[in-house]
Amino acid sequence: MSGTEQEQAAAVARYDHHTPNPRVDYSLTPAGRDLLATVHQLCTWSRAHLRELLDGAPERAGA
Repeated sequence: MSGTEQEQAAAVARYDHHTPNPRVDYSLTPAGRDLLATVHQLCTWSRAHLRELLDGAPERAGA
């Protein structure tokens, strides 16, 4: 996803400093920080269930 696409998703704010040496900073918007919390929860869940997910993967792939 490009910076522009992220901006459009309202998760990331872009600030162009308009300096002779190009400089652009990105930061999370409130919506982006909220989404980050959800992503962290998903990571925690996937770590807790990784073995279970991996053990069942071949059976589902062959079904």
